[in-house]
Amino acid sequence: MLHPPDRPSALPAGGENAVAYAIGVTADEWTLLIIRQALAGARRYKDWQRALPISHAVLTARLRRLEELGMLVAVPYQDRPRRLEYCLTQRGAEIWQVLVGIWAWEAHWVSGAPVIREVVHGARRLAGD
Repeated sequence: MLHPPDRPSALPAGGENAVAYAIGVTADEWTLLIIRQALAGARRYKDWQRALPISHAVLTARLRRLEELGMLVAVPYQDRPRRLEYCLTQRGAEIWQVLVGIWAWEAHWVSGAPVIREVVHGARRLAGD
């Protein structure tokens, strides 16, 4: 795991700042959508495949990256065939605070933006707020 989910990540001296790091974690559209679905309760691979028009290769790569970042942890729920459940870590659950700001901006400035009340409610519950 690249970043332990239970403690802050160290930023390189003279490199990116905390804002750049947070934006980098959620930088691409698929990662944002995967996190949004996780905050809404998605746990299994099939949950994301049902909810998103995403290819197998992209979903697999993004789930692995979120695991490396300490946002998700893979937990086996079946041995044969091996199947995993991806659970939000505390780090992953607490990113909702960053995303709510982005979604509020989107709701104000992008016509047809989806309502995110259910996601915000689920994320707050996961984060313990």
